[in-house]
Amino acid sequence: MKKCPACAEDIQDEAKKCKHCGELIVVDDLQENKSTEETKEETPEEKINDKVTKKKMPVWMIITTIVFPLLALITLKKGYSPQARILSLGWLLLIVGGSILQTMTDPVAIEERRLASETRQQEKISTEKTAAQIAALPKGYDRGPSQQRFMAKLIAETKSSYTSDDNDAKKKRAWINASLKLCSSQAFNAFGKKTDWIGYVDTVRMDDDGTVRFEVDIDNSDNEAQDSKLDKRFHDYVMDLKASESFLDKGDMVKFSGFFKKGDMSENECIRGGLTRGPDLTSEGFEFKFTKIEKILRLEKDKPWYSKLKLF
Repeated sequence: MKKCPACAEDIQDEAKKCKHCGELIVVDDLQENKSTEETKEETPEEKINDKVTKKKMPVWMIITTIVFPLLALITLKKGYSPQARILSLGWLLLIVGGSILQTMTDPVAIEERRLASETRQQEKISTEKTAAQIAALPKGYDRGPSQQRFMAKLIAETKSSYTSDDNDAKKKRAWINASLKLCSSQAFNAFGKKTDWIGYVDTVRMDDDGTVRFEVDIDNSDNEAQDSKLDKRFHDYVMDLKASESFLDKGDMVKFSGFFKKGDMSENECIRGGLTRGPDLTSEGFEFKFTKIEKILRLEKDKPWYSKLKLF
């Protein structure tokens, strides 16, 4: 007895049509009912394992690879004739060469090398792809918006416009021009809202009266955005942020928004700096009113090269 593939009722083995539902019985259906397991195709690795398991080393090969080399080594010692030593050396070279040739021509070994090569290539491609994806990501301050990059580029161009041998007047004129360009630029919009800038926490300090001073490094020219009286709604949040401990150790990376304060234009100062008034845009603590502070993931590549130095 067997079961009908359509209605699952019992029918005779020789039946060509089901008496219950009228379904025609096809040979393929009978074969499917007899066996529910499908033949699984072996992978290349499984085929290799089968070949290695089935392959047995013949006795003559064992003798050749073990006994003859021992005899040849014994014969190479002093006390034997030059002809015998030459013959032994030839035997050794022949055995070694034969082993190498067998390894190179053995289909199992060839397949193993091919699979190993493909695996290494796939791992290399995967590693390179991952590295390329990480490298494509902006790093550090470069992850900031266009306004932040505009300011950093202007500072870099101004620095490169003079040398250490130039006099102070030439240097000052370069910074006056840069400050005026910063203020007049629509791309920077000096006193508009700065959104999602990127920086590193430099200082989180509370004074005796309970006010909090919050400072963030904003570029590679030692400039900072500083708020001497941080809004109280941020107090609890910044208490958990890591501040810079030294010039070799930057603090937490943050994304922040807010406004720069207007500088003293009689001194050609675009955005207000710290204690000194002037147009210089390096090593300044610019007064800033924070409206948003958010800690973000700091990638390994965001860390400066010197942070990896082991000083102690």
